[in-house]
Amino acid sequence: MQRKVNVRRLAGKQLLGTTRHHAVVTDRTLEEGGTDIGCTSGELLLLAIGSCSMGGLRRLFEERGVPCQNLSVDVFFEPHQDLRQRDRIVISINVDHDPIGVDTETIKAAATSGGVTSRMTLGSEVDVRIANARAC
Repeated sequence: MQRKVNVRRLAGKQLLGTTRHHAVVTDRTLEEGGTDIGCTSGELLLLAIGSCSMGGLRRLFEERGVPCQNLSVDVFFEPHQDLRQRDRIVISINVDHDPIGVDTETIKAAATSGGVTSRMTLGSEVDVRIANARAC
């Protein structure tokens, strides 16, 4: 199934993103000249990665019969030491118990096994197309 979203400008730095029957408003922080009415685009990216990671981890632990009721992930940008490089995306997995019988590499693989995270780690190609030049 092809996934598609549409993003359009509302006012100022606010954008409206829609997909299927869902909508979300993004904005910039007050410090960046926005109204802070919604998440920034970068925060939404981190949320998508975190949600995808949690899905892969939940699936792994459920298949192995390992309890995961207090499982969570923190996802954040970590600045690269070389300022010419983009920030690293870090997925920090929080568990309140030892996941018996599941090794670290399997957990890491599960955290990056979903559609969003695998596209990120495998470096999906980005193709920019101009659909209606008059709209620019």
